[in-house]
Amino acid sequence: MTVSFKSLGLAAMLAVGLAIPAYSQVTATPDLSSVTGACTAEGATIEICQAAVAAYVAALEAAGLSPAEIDAALGEVAVALGEASQGGAIPEVIAAGLSQVASAISDPVQAAEVTQLASAVAAGSETPVASIGSPTSASPN
Repeated sequence: MTVSFKSLGLAAMLAVGLAIPAYSQVTATPDLSSVTGACTAEGATIEICQAAVAAYVAALEAAGLSPAEIDAALGEVAVALGEASQGGAIPEVIAAGLSQVASAISDPVQAAEVTQLASAVAAGSETPVASIGSPTSASPN
């Protein structure tokens, strides 16, 4: 059996091509502008906003981030949405997006803070964006 350089080269390229994705996985946080854009755009709806949040959470999980990293990224989303609520976005849409964010956060303290923010936005109250903190640590270190 004779193996040509052409078929050997093709096999080598295929092997390298299949191996590269395994080594090139990056645990970068997905861009949250897709969420803020979907939730604040003219004509934004609760369904569109919640779908964007769900897709963002799925992207965070697919990136292989730890629960703490996911919570931190979702905290950034909550702050961005809270700030958007002060800029004229539809309060019901923002509140629904924030509630969806809160339900995806594993840290109970942070989830409660985001839930409080969602309630404030829905009620048209002053939004306590600054109160949204990072996930709490399991240890005091």
